[in-house]
Amino acid sequence: MNMVEKGPPNHRSQPSTPHACHGLDEIEPPEPPALQRRLVGNTWRRLRRWVRANMFAPSWLPARLRHPALGYLAAVMVEVIAVALTLLLRMVMPAFSLLEALVILGVVVVALNWGGGPSLLAALVGMALLSYAVFPPQLSWSFASVEEAVGVGLGLVVGLLISLVAGHVARRSQARQEAETQARALRETQTQMDTFLAIASHELKTPLTYIKLSLQSLRRRLEKLVRPGSGMPEELSQKVTPVLQEFAHTDQQVALVERLVNDLLDVSRIRAGVLDLHYEFTDLGMIIRQAVDEQRQAAPTRTLLLQLPEAQPVPVYADTGRLGQVVTNYLTNALKYSPVEQPVHVGLDVAGHQARIWVRDRGPGLPPEDQARIWECFHQVQGIKAQSGNGVGLGLGLHICRIIIEHHQGQVGVESAPGQGSTFWFTLPLAP
Repeated sequence: MNMVEKGPPNHRSQPSTPHACHGLDEIEPPEPPALQRRLVGNTWRRLRRWVRANMFAPSWLPARLRHPALGYLAAVMVEVIAVALTLLLRMVMPAFSLLEALVILGVVVVALNWGGGPSLLAALVGMALLSYAVFPPQLSWSFASVEEAVGVGLGLVVGLLISLVAGHVARRSQARQEAETQARALRETQTQMDTFLAIASHELKTPLTYIKLSLQSLRRRLEKLVRPGSGMPEELSQKVTPVLQEFAHTDQQVALVERLVNDLLDVSRIRAGVLDLHYEFTDLGMIIRQAVDEQRQAAPTRTLLLQLPEAQPVPVYADTGRLGQVVTNYLTNALKYSPVEQPVHVGLDVAGHQARIWVRDRGPGLPPEDQARIWECFHQVQGIKAQSGNGVGLGLGLHICRIIIEHHQGQVGVESAPGQGSTFWFTLPLAP
């Protein structure tokens, strides 16, 4: 008896065919191309960005109603009123042919007050209402009359164009108004700051003068007590001597505060247009020599090299004190930012009917981008440290120098390079 084993079915007999066992309901639709999705997404994002950028609220509305989204409600209301007035005009004057005029005017009104986004809605709503309410019902969407259909289309296109143009103009107008408002607020803030500077400078001037005079009087009394033959015991005299040495440092600090207060006072006067200048005929070389002598006494360890024309006066018609202030500021800056062992050169050159005063140092120099800005008010160059003396400053000295020289019909300038020092100069016209 033959026995037959039943093995696994032979799958090689019929090759499988793709999707042969799937029904039609299981076939997935093909996905849209990535480029098409990207184009749709970019268009939608641009439209939303444009709507947000072209939507604002008019300033004449109360504060609680200044919401840009209310412009869309206003757009619908304005177009409803425009279409109602169009119907009324057509009933009163049957020959009235400018049916789209009020609708377009409403688009302009919405665009100028709420922007391009609401005006775009106004154009669509206005033309839709116009095609239903004004034209005969059978012509609403059948377009049996080519002339009226073209009129609706042209009105819609004109409305859209006016919406875009008027929205752009209104946005620029609003930006200009905002800029004017910010400029007005900035001017008011500047005026308040100038008033504060003037008041603070005047109020600080009186107590500072009192402190300075009191310290000088106290110092003279102590010097008189420790003078030989004054009768003060030697032990007490030795205790007073260090106190007198501290007065020198105190005088320097008081002089620094006095200079800062004077700078603030000068800036307040410059901004108010009341900087007093007392002109007289004077010798420019004498002014420079006096300023150099004062700095030699204040900094006896420093070297100041002076170069003046030999036996030749340099006459100018100027304010002696103010020119001395400019030269002193140039010198103190050169001494402050140059190494102690390096000399500072000061010179006066005459060419034609003009004098040129210059101060040269061996300091760190100035970057090119800061050489024009150092003459601005409150500007300080970053990254440059004082080599000697006190580095405290408000960035006012060079600004005051520029204003003083410009009042004398002169010019200021600087020649500098990083690591090669600086040469600050100013020019003045010679007196006839």
